[in-house]
Amino acid sequence: MVTSNKESLWWRDLKRVWTLEDWGSDFEDKIGWALGDGKHIRFWEDKWADNVSLMYKYPRLYSVAVNRGCILAHTGRWINSMWEWVLGWRRNLFVWEEDQVA
Repeated sequence: MVTSNKESLWWRDLKRVWTLEDWGSDFEDKIGWALGDGKHIRFWEDKWADNVSLMYKYPRLYSVAVNRGCILAHTGRWINSMWEWVLGWRRNLFVWEEDQVA
């Protein structure tokens, strides 16, 4: 179990109890994210999509992203009640990279 200095004491204690009670080793795999307004979720680093962080799922895209460290709410915009992703890249993407973005 990995802890972060950014985690609240309550969250760390909950994770510790989870481990001590032997409820399984993958605490984060057993919970889900409530995205809300997306202002507290790091787009690339947090496990909010398919229970894996996007930086691990798409390391090549992460390496060329200009918005590393951004929050989910800043990666797109609402247009006519539909979310449109707005991601920035340090260079033009190769075709196979564009397929990953899609």
